[in-house]
Amino acid sequence: MPIIIALTAIFSYTTIRNVSDVDLVTPLSQVLGGVPIWVAGLMGLIAVVGTLAMIWLMYIFTRAPVSPDGSDEE
Repeated sequence: MPIIIALTAIFSYTTIRNVSDVDLVTPLSQVLGGVPIWVAGLMGLIAVVGTLAMIWLMYIFTRAPVSPDGSDEE
C-alpha cells in the first residue's frame, strides 16, 4: 500500500505541476478535468481505504477489554 501511495503522489505531481492557470479555489470538476482518470481513481481508492481503516480501528479499540483503571482485567 505505501508503494501505491508513493506512486500516486509522484504521478499526480508530474501530471499537475505544469498546470498554472487555475484559480486558488478551483471547482472540483475543473481540477479533475486536468488529471487522468486513473490518478483520480487511485486518489479516491486511497481515501476510501483510509476511511475504512479508521472506522475499523475505532471499532477494534471500542471493543478492547480494558477496565476503567487501565488494567486488562474486567
